[in-house]
This record gives sequence, C-alpha cells and structure tokens, in this order.
Amino acid sequence: MRRLIDTHCHLDFDNLAKRIDHWLSVCEERGIESLVLPSVTERRAESVMAIGHQYPQVSVALGLHPYFTDEHLPEHLDRLEVRISQNRGAVIAVGEIGLDKSVGNMDAQTHYFSRQLLLAKKFDLPVIIHSFKTHSEVLGLLRRYEIKSGVIHAYSGSEQDAMKFIDQGLFIGVGAVITWPGSKKTRSTISNLPIERLVLETDAPDMPVQGQKKGDGTPLNLLDVFSELSALRSESQDTLAKALYRNTFELFSRLRDE
Repeated sequence: MRRLIDTHCHLDFDNLAKRIDHWLSVCEERGIESLVLPSVTERRAESVMAIGHQYPQVSVALGLHPYFTDEHLPEHLDRLEVRISQNRGAVIAVGEIGLDKSVGNMDAQTHYFSRQLLLAKKFDLPVIIHSFKTHSEVLGLLRRYEIKSGVIHAYSGSEQDAMKFIDQGLFIGVGAVITWPGSKKTRSTISNLPIERLVLETDAPDMPVQGQKKGDGTPLNLLDVFSELSALRSESQDTLAKALYRNTFELFSRLRDE
C-alpha cells in the first residue's frame, strides 16, 4: 500500500471533529498514515493542540488565518508566540497564515502575516501559507523577511507564480482544485512543476473534490487528489507517491514519522 500524508486538514472543524476516531481509522486502512492540522484562530488553538496530543498520527501547526482577521487581537500574537515556545516539540509549522483579497482590511492582514513570518524565523519553523489573489504580495513579504521554508497551500495559479515560490524555497500544496475540470490553468501548472516541490493536501472539510458539496470534504479526499495528480503527471504512481512522501518530510522536518 502506498504511504500518503495529508499536509493540510482541519480536523478540529465540527463536521470532522465529531468523528475523528472514525476518520483516522479509515485513513490508516487506506494508506493515509498521518495528517497535518493547522489552526486558524486563537480560540481554536487549544482544541488543535489537544487533538495533536491525543492522536500520534496528527501533527499540528499554529497560526492566525487572514480570513478571520476581524477576530484577531494584538495579544493573540503574543499568545501564539508563547504556545509555540511551550510546545516546541509538537508544533511543526506556523500556519495557517497569509493574505486573502476577498476579505479586505489588507493593512491588518499584512500586519498579522508579517508578525507571524517573524515568529517562523525566530523558531526556525516552516510556514503554511494561504494566498488568495495575493501571490505577488505574499512573495514580496517572503523575500523581505527571508522566509525560505514552507508551503503555498491549495495552490491555484500560474506556472510562473508557482516557480517564483519554488525559487524562494517553498513547496506547492496540491489539493482538490486539480479535480475540478474547469481549473485548466492550475491543472496545467501542476502537471509541469518539478516533482521535488509538490506535497498533497485536502483542506478538508471546506475544500470539495469534483462532485462534492463545499463542507463535505474528508481526509479520504486525498486519494482522489492523488489519483488526479497521477493522471496529470508522467511519473508512475509509485514514483509519485514516494516523492510526495519524501517531500513532506523535507518540508516538515518535525513531522511525526509513525
């Protein structure tokens, strides 16, 4: 059985959290051996850490998501720093952080993003970045703060922009978008990127695969994403799976290898 890792799954969201034991058991049966759980707000950080402590196959990241900027307070950055410091062995990345043009209040978003990039540098951690119509702005800040380790999650965009992130040292998160027939540009991009810079993810439950309703995603979607990726790429499925697995541990050096 191929060994796969979901590098981005919100197991703390209600529609997955209610059945965590079930989903992790089914994932194990299907070869999805570990998952990365990023936090999105201060109020969710405790539950994310609790899940990580309880389930050895779950590794956690801590961050303040740009979509929830109106919920963030300056002291949340201080608490984030304390949590990372107190859980250095358990926190494998700073995330989910980034910028999102659909939300507005870009000055505040940029402030929180910049501060969290500095935390990543301080604790020598990779970043998990959400970028929605902000690739140029995100890249500019990565260069400004000399961030060279992380992933652009659920990547959607051009090959040119993807290569700029790769040249900066980042990985590209391949998710459900490639299962949508209408996402021709992203599908073409992912088919051409260097295999050494790709990792798999679901962004469950909110990111659906083709034919699924928004909010109904599960970690098992990773199998659909992998299947579609293998159809887009020239490598054999075994070669692809081994590369994705190896890439994930290069990205997250503190990931639990169970």
